[in-house]
Amino acid sequence: MTAIRGPGGITRVLAAGEIDWASVGSLDRALEHEPASDTTALVVDLSRVSFCSSCGLHLLTSLRQRALDAGTPLELVAGSAPVRRVLQGAGLWPLFSIHTDHAAALAKLTAEGRL
Repeated sequence: MTAIRGPGGITRVLAAGEIDWASVGSLDRALEHEPASDTTALVVDLSRVSFCSSCGLHLLTSLRQRALDAGTPLELVAGSAPVRRVLQGAGLWPLFSIHTDHAAALAKLTAEGRL
């Protein structure tokens, strides 16, 4: 998991592989201080994730609540079919702003005047 601070205070977190009980800790560490006070938007890129367990879903819903509390937009990039299916199957799809790629997430933030 990698966190990258981009222009305008946007933080992009890249996740890859499986997110399950054995690996969720590294994603949690990448996100534990997000959204930071100087983060204007948070983009979590799950496009390279091949599996997401309930541990990963819990982490994402916790992050969503922190972002809401901080007034920071949270954009999910869920281009992979496994992630899209689990978000839909768990009924979480409507709770998130979900995009098929990073460019679409940035386009939304630009349209909202966040960039």
